Amino acid sequence: MVSKSNEYDVALSFAGENRDYVVQVAEILRAADISVFFDDFETSDLWGRDLAVHFDEVYRRKAKYVVPFISRHYAEKAWPRHEFQSALARAVEARETYLLPVRFDGTELPGLRPTIMYLDASQLAPAEVAQRILEKLGRPNEPSALSVGRPGTPRLKPSDFNPYAEAEIAIATLAKQLAAKAETLRGLGYGVHAREHGPEFKLRVMRDGRTLYSLDVWIGRDWGENTLCFYGARGAGSSPGATNAHGTIEWARDRGQAVVKLMNMSLLQKMATDYVFTTQELAEAIWEVVVAALEEGE
Repeated sequence: MVSKSNEYDVALSFAGENRDYVVQVAEILRAADISVFFDDFETSDLWGRDLAVHFDEVYRRKAKYVVPFISRHYAEKAWPRHEFQSALARAVEARETYLLPVRFDGTELPGLRPTIMYLDASQLAPAEVAQRILEKLGRPNEPSALSVGRPGTPRLKPSDFNPYAEAEIAIATLAKQLAAKAETLRGLGYGVHAREHGPEFKLRVMRDGRTLYSLDVWIGRDWGENTLCFYGARGAGSSPGATNAHGTIEWARDRGQAVVKLMNMSLLQKMATDYVFTTQELAEAIWEVVVAALEEGE
């Protein structure tokens, strides 16, 4: 649905580290026939454009609402800051609400007053954020691909839910996020080797040629075709077949999204503990272990 005065009902602005959450919001809105600006939906149209000029047009002039998904990554990255500044310029001039912030954490942005009401992404599933956007657009009861309901209402598993494909997506997401985090170590004097090969990912963090932490992630082999297997530990890599955690991809009805149900032996800090993570949450948990291992190894 495109209004007479706007090309998009809503434009989503976010950092790449939060993409797996935001893409679910975007898919739900698109399934509800909302005109949404989300970069993955615009690949052909963006090809060859001056993105600095085009994004300024989108976030300042072409959307009814802009939803910035705020996090520390959002504040650090050049493109999200550019998008937000354009949206903020429009918000200053607008007589009606224009910015609809969603927060992953308490990061402050210049120009965004702390009194502005926001949604808390740490407490709301993507389906719930999408439902709030639908309500803001005056379409609260729109059906969606994920059977969105109000908070507390179970979200039905999509009929085409594919745990095998979701396992491969999880590997790719973990690889992208952990490799990006590891790159920040180079400026601190560490060597980093990150390699994704099909449904496998390896990460090594080194100093003076010595491996301080190693992580292997792969899809299950003997454990099953949709099982994620992990071996992470201080020092060099694991012996063939060794694991210290494994997980399956399941649909969490209470969260309205796919999650990793992880049986942790010793990958994470609490041994012999079961966890339920989104892939982003799992990447954050693994990274905390990596950082702790490096600090202890100094």
